[in-house]
Amino acid sequence: MKRLLVRLVIVAAVIASCGIGIGLTSILSPTPATEPLPLILKEPSAAATPYPTLVPLPTYTPYPTQEPLPTPSLATDYPEQVALIMNQLASDMNALTALCARVSDDSSLLLDAAWKQSVVDLKDSIRRSHLELEGLVPPYAFERSHDYLLEAAGWYDTSMDTFVRGIEQIDADIILLSVDQVNKGTDLLNKAREALP
Repeated sequence: MKRLLVRLVIVAAVIASCGIGIGLTSILSPTPATEPLPLILKEPSAAATPYPTLVPLPTYTPYPTQEPLPTPSLATDYPEQVALIMNQLASDMNALTALCARVSDDSSLLLDAAWKQSVVDLKDSIRRSHLELEGLVPPYAFERSHDYLLEAAGWYDTSMDTFVRGIEQIDADIILLSVDQVNKGTDLLNKAREALP
């Protein structure tokens, strides 16, 4: 029985990799499938053989994946990549400042779904910047500065999680905590600048 299950899993993996599209869960499901199998049968013509002809379905084309940042090979590549990431991070923080200015003028925006979504989008972008920084390998001369940058980006990332939680709970203390976290990140960013070669 165990060998049969192993074979079934292997067959299902081969079928899935060929792009035929038969789902393993629909094969193994104890309930009858609600969708027909993905094969199209042509009706036989009078002159044709008595068996229907199978017509293959189009092959599956996966979505393109995002390529990771290339690892810097020269000391000049690293500063350029850091500059791009930090420019994005600065742009996001400026956009967050603008959103906060809007809500200080109109506190009803705390309940506005579009405003909240803008904050979440910024949170996601700041997280991406943090992850991109983590993916860089600094040359020896930039290691100390890079460590400070990573820690600063981590505080910015954490502050956005805290800020979103404060908005969801409409809790000023949590929002103020996120401001303290941003200040910690800014202090570390200044240390990173001081540590540059």
